Amino acid sequence: MIKKKIIITTLSIFCTLFSCSKNETIYDIKPIFKDMRDMTFSINPTDIGIAKKSENQVYAVIMETGYEEGIYSLRCFAEGSISLLFSNGGGMIGIGEHQEAREKGLLLINESNHYFNKFKKVDEYPLPKKDETIFYLLTFTGIYSYAEKENNLGNNMSALSPLFYKAQDVITQALLIEEKQQ
Repeated sequence: MIKKKIIITTLSIFCTLFSCSKNETIYDIKPIFKDMRDMTFSINPTDIGIAKKSENQVYAVIMETGYEEGIYSLRCFAEGSISLLFSNGGGMIGIGEHQEAREKGLLLINESNHYFNKFKKVDEYPLPKKDETIFYLLTFTGIYSYAEKENNLGNNMSALSPLFYKAQDVITQALLIEEKQQ
């Protein structure tokens, strides 16, 4: 019995140290995705023309979702820029140059202010696990985060489902733009 407990404890420690979790997803993150992501989290809003109106003013919303194949990252900034990037190195930039997409992105940012109290201030920005969506709100006082199962968000089982739907509206506009360009 003691040997069994020692083996289980040893396996538990091993799995903790070497990330043996069944829920752990290892993604192949391309350097361009990492670089763009790092830049997003470190950007000074005044450098891109966003003026401070209040301390907790949301100037950008980032929504990232993990899938078996990789991650997508939607980024909407208050000056109107929008991008949709994929961890495999692909993506779309310049989405905010299209009026309808730009309006949807600004609606997403505006809507995020209504959910600000659900977010927690963070100093680290982990990638989402498979089937997880993480929202990041960028403000003048720091970055705030909220993580949820994508299924809960998409099936209206989360307090942030309305925000998720607004983000999906932006993604829909991006896909329509892509479709028109082909």
